[in-house]
Amino acid sequence: QKAEALLRKVIDLRQNDKWSQLEVNTIHYTTVLNAYARCGAAEKAQDLLLEMIRESIMGGNTKVQPNLRSFNAVLSAWSRSSSPAAYESADELFSRMQEFYDNGVLDKPRDLVSYNCLLNSMSRNAHRIPDVVEKA
Repeated sequence: QKAEALLRKVIDLRQNDKWSQLEVNTIHYTTVLNAYARCGAAEKAQDLLLEMIRESIMGGNTKVQPNLRSFNAVLSAWSRSSSPAAYESADELFSRMQEFYDNGVLDKPRDLVSYNCLLNSMSRNAHRIPDVVEKA
């Protein structure tokens, strides 16, 4: 939460002419996503990723367009989450990553990190997933 608060402060400072040269980019957002991933705050990470997508695609700010690392950070957050919906959310994001790549929104295809995060989420939540063996 402190990392996101700092990011928000920089964004707010940009509104002031004195600080207008400050730029927020994908690296800043992804750093916050990684912080959320480390503590399993998957919902917050997902919300921030959606903000990046809205800002870059709908807002036209390509400097904050999420990249593969951004998506993998959110997958990692879901893999560490204790939420009952963690696997389903990770699986949905994993599928969306392929769509984003196919449509040119995502810079690279899913990688080994992406698959490992999905498998970790699956193993943590195996007791909640019907037919877990077939899905793996």
